[in-house]
Amino acid sequence: MSTIAAEGSSLPRLPIWRTAKAGYRDTYNNRDALVRAGALPLVIAVLLESFIPEGSSDPGLGILRTVLSFVVITLFQALWLRFLLLRSPEARPGLISYPGKRFLPFLGYYVLLLVLYLPALLFQFSAANYEGPTPALTIILIVALYALAFYFGARLGFTFLWIAVDAPQRLGASWRATRKNGMRIVIVLCLTAVPLLLLPFGVGLLMAAMESGVAAQVETTAYESWLLWILIPAGNVILYLYYALACSVLVQAFSTLTGWSLHRREVLERFE
Repeated sequence: MSTIAAEGSSLPRLPIWRTAKAGYRDTYNNRDALVRAGALPLVIAVLLESFIPEGSSDPGLGILRTVLSFVVITLFQALWLRFLLLRSPEARPGLISYPGKRFLPFLGYYVLLLVLYLPALLFQFSAANYEGPTPALTIILIVALYALAFYFGARLGFTFLWIAVDAPQRLGASWRATRKNGMRIVIVLCLTAVPLLLLPFGVGLLMAAMESGVAAQVETTAYESWLLWILIPAGNVILYLYYALACSVLVQAFSTLTGWSLHRREVLERFE
């Protein structure tokens, strides 16, 4: 069991490398539950991307795709987080599972935290419609706004873990629990993404190194169609694997900073 310093004493210091490694290890050790939790959401995500392509000319279809994408992501993360935190037979996801009363609060807070990204999106939209080269200061501002939104999201992310275990704590408790560890959580989440980002980068290098004759064949309509049906599922598998790893990392950080463990299924009153 993790020990927590009493109120007013120094807060635990989140170990970056150990937390990242523990997240990967925990995900691998529970791969069967991961497949069960992610199977249906992943299939839905692939179908959405296949039949409602990004940038569709129909705005209604674009909105539908966005809403359904958030719904299936929420479904997956709510099931996966609850299992990681409780490890009980009741929490073990099936191929078709529903997180019950936790789903709507989970989705609501998900949408609420997405509001943090609105300033960056608005500036990005303005820059995209700007005539001429985008000013360097505008690019820096957009990147800074995205980074700030990611930081606040990391600080408030424990909210979803408390929802997953039916605890009453929410945003304020998450903010207090992550005090002085916000940047460490951000770094751990970024480190977790690096190996997954290297996969498509490596595939791109492989494609670039292909002989010109093979590359020309890939660019034909027939090959392009088959390639698309390979890339869409592969891309979504990588994306959902990152969601799974990010959840596992947050659980590790949660255990360190709040004292949660499998043998002590409550959170200290100081976070009320």
